[in-house]
Amino acid sequence: DDAAAEIFRAENLAAAARRSFLNNLGVVNLLVISTFGIGIVYSLLETDIRAIFALYYFDLGPDVYPGFARWVVALDLILRLPGELLHQYEALVPTNPVFYKACTSGVAYTFGDFVSQIYQGRTLASLDLPRSFRSGAAGFIGHGPLCHYWMLTMEQYLDFGGAW
Repeated sequence: DDAAAEIFRAENLAAAARRSFLNNLGVVNLLVISTFGIGIVYSLLETDIRAIFALYYFDLGPDVYPGFARWVVALDLILRLPGELLHQYEALVPTNPVFYKACTSGVAYTFGDFVSQIYQGRTLASLDLPRSFRSGAAGFIGHGPLCHYWMLTMEQYLDFGGAW
């Protein structure tokens, strides 16, 4: 009886330790995801956020930007973001196409694996962030550069005089 009780206590302690570990892992996952998310959003929107704050911080006089006009200008800045970000990306790709295509592929692979894990029913505590990182590395190292050179090869040898 004492041996069985000791084994039962050990199993309960192991289960409690496992639950504690998963709870701590959930906090770490939340911290990592939040840090990267905030950093990405800030790096993409820094100029526009500063412009919106400047509209309200500096006194430009009531006739230049009254309260309603400031709100409209801020809304206009926010609504232009997707198109501006796309144009900035399009301007950067020709400067270093392999690198930017690799980055795009790496981000898509990472995000795709993250969504896949959520779809599989994983919680924040059970997300496998190293798996998402490995997936992103595979997209960055393999898929992005490979597709770039594949498309160059296809354009060179299978163009058929512009028929494609």
